[in-house]
Amino acid sequence: MQLPVLDGQEDTFGQVRDQLSSALDGEVRFGRHDRLLYATDASVYQVTPIGVVIPAHAEDIRRTVDICRSHGVPVLPRGAGTSLSGQTVNRAVVIDCSACMNKLLSVDPESRTARVQPGLVLDALRQGAQHHGLTFGPEVSTSTHATLGGMIANCSAGLHSLVYGMTDEHVRSVDVMLPDGRSLRFEKGASERSPEIAALTKSVVEVLREFEQDIDSVFPKVRRNVGGYKLDDLLAQLRASSPGTFDEINLANLICGSEGSLGFVTEAEVDLVPRPRHTGLAIVGFPDVGSSLEALVSILDTKPSAVELLDRSVIQAAASHVHYGRFVDLLPLVDGQSPGAVLYVDYFNEDSEGLRSSMARLHEAVPNASTATFESEAEQSSLWALRKVGLGLISGTKGDRRPTAFVEDLAVPPEQLCDFQREFSAMLSGHGLDVTYYAHASVGLLHMRPCLDLALDHDKTLMRRIAREAVQLVRTYGGTVSGEHGDGRLRSEMVQDFYGPRLVEAFRRIKSIFDPDDMFNPGLVTGQPGMLDHLRMAPDGRLLDIPEVDTYFQWDDDFAGAVEQCNGNGLCRRMEGGAMCPSYRATLDERHSTRGRGNALRLAMTGQLTMSGPDWDDSETLETLDLCLGCKACRYECPSSVDMARLKAEYEGQRFRLAGRVPWRVRQLGRTRQLQTLGSMFYPVSNWLIGMPGIRHVIQKLLGLSTSRSLPRFDRSLHKWYRSRAQQGQPDDAPVVILFGDCFTVHGESKLGRAGVHLLEAFGYRVVLQDTGCCGRTLLSMGMLEEAASTISKTASRLCSLVDEAGAVAVLGLEPSCVTAIQQEWIELKGIGEGDRLRRLASISDTVERFIALNWNDHPRRPDFIKSEQLVLGHQHCHQKHESDALEAFLRCCGATNPSVLDSGCCGMAGSFGYKQSNYELSVKIARQSLQSLSDLDSKAVLVAPGTSCRHQVHDVFSRRAIHPVIWANDALRSEE
Repeated sequence: MQLPVLDGQEDTFGQVRDQLSSALDGEVRFGRHDRLLYATDASVYQVTPIGVVIPAHAEDIRRTVDICRSHGVPVLPRGAGTSLSGQTVNRAVVIDCSACMNKLLSVDPESRTARVQPGLVLDALRQGAQHHGLTFGPEVSTSTHATLGGMIANCSAGLHSLVYGMTDEHVRSVDVMLPDGRSLRFEKGASERSPEIAALTKSVVEVLREFEQDIDSVFPKVRRNVGGYKLDDLLAQLRASSPGTFDEINLANLICGSEGSLGFVTEAEVDLVPRPRHTGLAIVGFPDVGSSLEALVSILDTKPSAVELLDRSVIQAAASHVHYGRFVDLLPLVDGQSPGAVLYVDYFNEDSEGLRSSMARLHEAVPNASTATFESEAEQSSLWALRKVGLGLISGTKGDRRPTAFVEDLAVPPEQLCDFQREFSAMLSGHGLDVTYYAHASVGLLHMRPCLDLALDHDKTLMRRIAREAVQLVRTYGGTVSGEHGDGRLRSEMVQDFYGPRLVEAFRRIKSIFDPDDMFNPGLVTGQPGMLDHLRMAPDGRLLDIPEVDTYFQWDDDFAGAVEQCNGNGLCRRMEGGAMCPSYRATLDERHSTRGRGNALRLAMTGQLTMSGPDWDDSETLETLDLCLGCKACRYECPSSVDMARLKAEYEGQRFRLAGRVPWRVRQLGRTRQLQTLGSMFYPVSNWLIGMPGIRHVIQKLLGLSTSRSLPRFDRSLHKWYRSRAQQGQPDDAPVVILFGDCFTVHGESKLGRAGVHLLEAFGYRVVLQDTGCCGRTLLSMGMLEEAASTISKTASRLCSLVDEAGAVAVLGLEPSCVTAIQQEWIELKGIGEGDRLRRLASISDTVERFIALNWNDHPRRPDFIKSEQLVLGHQHCHQKHESDALEAFLRCCGATNPSVLDSGCCGMAGSFGYKQSNYELSVKIARQSLQSLSDLDSKAVLVAPGTSCRHQVHDVFSRRAIHPVIWANDALRSEE
């Protein structure tokens, strides 16, 4: 495919940039770094756009279209950039509506409609409608971050399309800006009221009548089809219209699925549906995919609301994931083994009795299958979360041959799905390929991803051959090659082969009616983009390479694999649930999402920023990485396990190595332990000095800290207290635990350390506390990896020796970030020591509260706690949010009658991040987003937070006191008489 705008037009692009900058209220970004961050989506493609516009309102879109049209420059609408087929990358000016045009404008519960802007996220719409007992029917797997504009452009469907159908069935009207600058509202009967829409409709009808026989004979009769333009739907509307009118025609249905190639949606009115009163979920296990699909027709006879398929590869990928692995435990076993495939069978009912009746019919339909049923909302939510991240999990598969999208959107009548899958599987086996399956089985849509290595010419040839064979096979089953993920760059060849030259000509005629100059998302739908052109791994036809690097960290495969790990699924753009990604949530800027940082690193390492090899000191990349808080949420929550905190530390460490020095401020903030030790030695004087405004101001200025921050106080060393205390009367055979003294607790909050010792002794343990050294957390966070390795090596050696000497059963900490350093970075950082000893140390390391909760029934002694009716809320540290259940269990075990852990994101402090002057406003904004409920919290409620940074942030932003859960539990101990 020839890209629509050729090189050599820099002067024109410069004029466009300057005019846009003068005319728009929103942002205009034409720098190379910014453009490259929008060169990819969730597909395998990379096309560098001409520029990026972040419109503040619809008028900005109109001005952008006008200016671009006057210079002959194409335009590409974009939402969350989660497309799997490459329809949101092009050589055009990208208009990203997700940052500002993202409002739910209104909900009308009487008419069951909502007015939305194109950048509104689906879950935000569903949440707004929920207050009225309503929801939006189509529910895509990316509902946490997919935008309505993107769903309309793609005609998305999702999990319950058996009941709700596709997006076009729920779009009542769209406000569309055409390439010529006109703004029109497409809705049913609009041609009877608007001469402009009447003229467009008349032209469309002429095409429909000319190609009527082709539409009837070629368009597939399946529930799920987004291939080409929706001419079959428009033809049905024409036939339903009153004689001599077009009163049933709604051109909004033509916009749906057009991939932004006909017009720019600036607003839409969508239909809402009643929320199901009761839902129930059954997971049915099978030995393989074939046997699961053999049962499909019988299961569909029980009238489910959805039937979804996951195969063994998805289940295995989930099982090995640090966060999603726990959900796999809910799946039923097949002959005592993990299932080879599972079907999610979902039911909507008016009452619980109806649910039980549905489940009974299911058991009758598959009497010999292993089945687990779930009615609790929490369990259903967990299982649906596993289903929703299935694609992301398999996309993170390691190795050269990976599950590859191109035939993953084939749909056939559901009753034909079993035979179709069997025949397709045989065809792939004949090519010697493994394949991954997941599916919307209830509507006959089978997502299949053969494992290919697109760096190999052989596999590229094989990809095209399989695509041709797939077209022929799906045609014989009366199906479609494009069921829901769109045509884009990936399937245009297949779609045109499927429909044939006459209907392709009809599509081109439709395109010319709305966009005669091919200005909007040019070349797609009606063009011929090659499925192997502009691949991300070779955007200019040359295979990109990341040279070998002497890394500080050990990486699972290699550093190149880690850099390429992000697949663009965009879960890091979600606004609620979990903690990923706090800086994106506060800025709504693609650049400051985990995906944006992952792209920036990949571009820097592959030499695409300087065109001269890896760049370890690129100022734009550093700016993109700068707002990473190191919260590790991506490590736990990203389906591909992108560990941006570690990647950022590696980049900074390599930068310092090449420069031969570490900046002074970085060194001071990294060497927190030395500062804390010094302050603690003279803590009364130290606290007096930092309490003096003038001295505090000088310190903050020297270190680049915000003057709006309070500085942490110093305390008497916990080690001094421990050495001076009388030996406690524990039995000689009492098990030993080592309390690891982090610098924050030892030198700043020794009361917390004393509480930890006292609480563990109350459970019958002999507590050993020695100054073994620093865990290296602050050094790691600042990228001081050489010093971190040296420091950790010494500490690890002392700690391992102490464990052996004391015969300790556990190493426990009070600061979560220090514990995760022992569990993770001590193993992953090179040059520390013997791997086996470090892994053993990691296996027995934990926080005090988690250790107590998880081993509740096995402690030598179980003390009594005073039962508390007081409201106790927990804010979990980001490094442990994936283990929040343990915090709630700890609070409950230690006397809280009704504890709750907030569903809060990152607090925004993140060690030194929130102290810095440059980050202060963002840090506070993150805190207010994540912990906004604290503003209305009863003053008598107790807030517990394990993280010292979290407690400091709560104090500074909300003027509330948060205490460590160990202090709360220690205070709740019932005194021994």
